[in-house]
Amino acid sequence: MNDTPSVLPKVSEGYEDERIAASNSSARLIYLDEVSAVSLQMYNIFIYQKLLNTNATVVTDEWLYSCIEGEWIHNKLAIEHWNYAIHDVPQDPTEDGKFVGRDPGRAGMSLHDFLEYNIAKDANLNLCEVLALRLYTGKGFYLINTSCRSANGNFAATVFAINRAIGKLALLCMHDESFPSQFFRGINGRLRIPFQNSYYKEGATSGNLGRLCDCAIFSTTSDITVATGAYGGELLFVLSCKVHKVEDTPQEIDANFQLMSTPAPVRWISQFPGEDEYLWPTNTSLAPKIKSCRSGITFDGREVYEFTPSHLWDKCNYCIGRYKDIANDEMEMARMTLKLAAKGLGMQDAHIAIQQILVDKTVDDEDFDVEEAASIAFCVFDRTGQGWLDVTDIKALVSYFYCEVLGLNRRDSAAILNKISSDVCPFLGSDGRRIRWIEFKNYCFANVTKA
Repeated sequence: MNDTPSVLPKVSEGYEDERIAASNSSARLIYLDEVSAVSLQMYNIFIYQKLLNTNATVVTDEWLYSCIEGEWIHNKLAIEHWNYAIHDVPQDPTEDGKFVGRDPGRAGMSLHDFLEYNIAKDANLNLCEVLALRLYTGKGFYLINTSCRSANGNFAATVFAINRAIGKLALLCMHDESFPSQFFRGINGRLRIPFQNSYYKEGATSGNLGRLCDCAIFSTTSDITVATGAYGGELLFVLSCKVHKVEDTPQEIDANFQLMSTPAPVRWISQFPGEDEYLWPTNTSLAPKIKSCRSGITFDGREVYEFTPSHLWDKCNYCIGRYKDIANDEMEMARMTLKLAAKGLGMQDAHIAIQQILVDKTVDDEDFDVEEAASIAFCVFDRTGQGWLDVTDIKALVSYFYCEVLGLNRRDSAAILNKISSDVCPFLGSDGRRIRWIEFKNYCFANVTKA
């Protein structure tokens, strides 16, 4: 699998890692609860919209290439990067020193030459995916990541192809016992104080710690000296992944999804192979390791944060997240979130919170964080963040959660619904159909006791 030409420079050898670190500001990170992190990964909204806009129903190679091309050739800031990626590598790819370290030893190579690499064949990469990786691993990465963080969909097809390539490469590498288990990313700035406090708090559980994510493609390196070089920043993120035995498969979430924790190695195709870059897809969830599981790694006085990353792989459609049959109905998205979250993607205490806080009003688990669990539970229902929710929506979601996800019989589920309906009544709005969510939430908090 490792057929990278020997002419490539050694990692960190006379090379400053400007490209991989150019967008590493902590201000671009998103702080999420567990359920929101799941929701963010689940749907490829922009590729779905592009399908609708072009009257297409499925992502084909021809359709995807046409869309990728359109995203680059009609953008005056992007056309230079497109032309470099689709043509053979020039004799002098550094362009008079403009891009030091660019494609060393690759003069004359074409996209089809990259497709012939064993790693590309073994991962079953196609032309669109190779092209997308070439675009991202050059200076065009800035346009792609800026679009992701702005949520404008300008490079939706390119991002879809990158994510799909990452997933395929991750599946290939997850059984490789020689694959690195730790990856590093330098970050500028500081993390938010509440996150810092919870991260260092004694006895904090995974549910207490929340999640971090970047809406963009997340670049890391296996070489700590690259991540902590001149462009490394004040913080150091350490991401750990699990290498599975050959007979093992990633965690099955349901018939469609697998939970992945492996990145994609792209040194073999990167325009700047000196970075020894490993990519994670958009919206990768970074779960802080609980204190007892941290390695205690330190480096040159930097603040170090250790994470377990994860992303969703749709094994039926070969993509990160879901793009087919996305319903515009918020209820459908909430149902899917509940199902996935309850299967192991977080929300560890949410079902306890729903029952204990909304029903029993008593918590008998000594380690149970009432406020954290309740916040998770409530955000499941208040999907739009508007503060109001239709009572019928509450009943539908609770019924689905207890009957379909937890497997309770309908009689027990009906009893829970009746109890919740009784508590909701005092908070109904003037229309008699909606409740002011924050009032009901405060009421629940006020009535929660520790057993």
